[in-house]
Amino acid sequence: MSILYNQPVGERLFGFFAKEHFSPEEERLSSELRGFYRQWDLLEKNGAGSIIDFDLAPYSPEYEAGKKILLGRPLKAERALVLSTLEEYLKETDQTRFSSGRQKDYLLAKLAASHAYARRINGEAFDPFEYIYQVDGVRPTKIPEGVIDEQKQKVANILREAGCQRYDAESLQEFFKSLMITDSNAITTEIKSFGDQTLVILGHVLDDKIRDKLSYKTEVVQKDTYWLNWADGDIQLFILQINNHPSHRLRWIRGKPPIMGVHEIGSHFGGMIVRAERIAQKKLLPIFGVTTVFEPEEFISEGVAQALPFFLEDELRLPKESMLALELDYLRQLVYNNVHVAINSPDFSKEKIAGIKDYIWQFLPTEPEEVILREIEHRTTNPKLQAYQYVYGYSFYLHRLYAQSLSYYGKREFLKAIFESPMTPVQEFNVWKDLFAKPQFRSRGISQSPEWLSQINLAV
Repeated sequence: MSILYNQPVGERLFGFFAKEHFSPEEERLSSELRGFYRQWDLLEKNGAGSIIDFDLAPYSPEYEAGKKILLGRPLKAERALVLSTLEEYLKETDQTRFSSGRQKDYLLAKLAASHAYARRINGEAFDPFEYIYQVDGVRPTKIPEGVIDEQKQKVANILREAGCQRYDAESLQEFFKSLMITDSNAITTEIKSFGDQTLVILGHVLDDKIRDKLSYKTEVVQKDTYWLNWADGDIQLFILQINNHPSHRLRWIRGKPPIMGVHEIGSHFGGMIVRAERIAQKKLLPIFGVTTVFEPEEFISEGVAQALPFFLEDELRLPKESMLALELDYLRQLVYNNVHVAINSPDFSKEKIAGIKDYIWQFLPTEPEEVILREIEHRTTNPKLQAYQYVYGYSFYLHRLYAQSLSYYGKREFLKAIFESPMTPVQEFNVWKDLFAKPQFRSRGISQSPEWLSQINLAV
């Protein structure tokens, strides 16, 4: 008995695809916006940093020409022009009739997030919570401490089974040292191997041989920044940077590379390949192929990438060590979610940093002090990371709950919908809610109103 629908998910559940051809007004607006984001990217290369993350839209000769011209730091007048231009595009988008109301809603959210980011890098003062909400589409929310305590206990139990009996800095440091991978080639090989496996599995889920359509390369780097891997690129070639900086030495342990392969190559690269196809099929406007890290879809993108092993648990065969790495990652992101909320709260001051460090060490005893201080600085003063780094913890938390609440077929249907198009967190929540309402897509033993449902804060 088949319980899957025949109608494409993007049309059936979400109505995101255009029912007819895009109008000339939509095509023109999309083309102008692609040019705008590319020029803005060039403008900020030596200022706030890259604007564009992935660029899957058609080639633009004027963009290549601009690379030769916009080489200096942005001027105040140029940033003011970016702001006024975004305001004009917001107004024009609002007044334009779209073939798909859902695409219009997301484009308005994307432009509003860009406008908030442009104001922030232009020096405008923002309430941190309001800024994060305008960019990410979610209200900063503490994860219940009981959830974090339970996760710590789960990690402690796994560690005990693996031979680490005590949950203190010295014991954990020695244990992690015994699991460290120092060979960058070995790390790269495992990442690629499990990334490719994930692409094949997702291809079966999406009924699309996405692995055959993907070209990517890997680069080993040493950058003193928060990330272990960074994925970006254009339609010609995707690039995965693998960060082997000394500050991350205790995080590159056995079991970690497979998780990163699932996350970066499987979820991020796989998602962008599907996105490029939908643009080529004229189901999505090309502007959705020009992505940034300061827009609402990042909450979904990072959440799905982190929780993908739980969505694919029936197909994905990860090494036993990878479950330790995955549960450690989950604990770390939960803890930093609550740290992010605390350090961006109105009553936070430098005098409270000692308490923040103690809080983190309670759960993550081996976290280096210099890493904690860097995280505090990035999450409070960096316009891009103040919003972007917030999405990790809460999105991992919520997407793991989504996965646990759905049946085997429900999880597959959810992934189909998510990989089809960009969404705001609220739009994605509505996809989950529509699936969860159907008994065949709901996990056995899960009530129609799980306890956590009343606690999430997506402004729905």
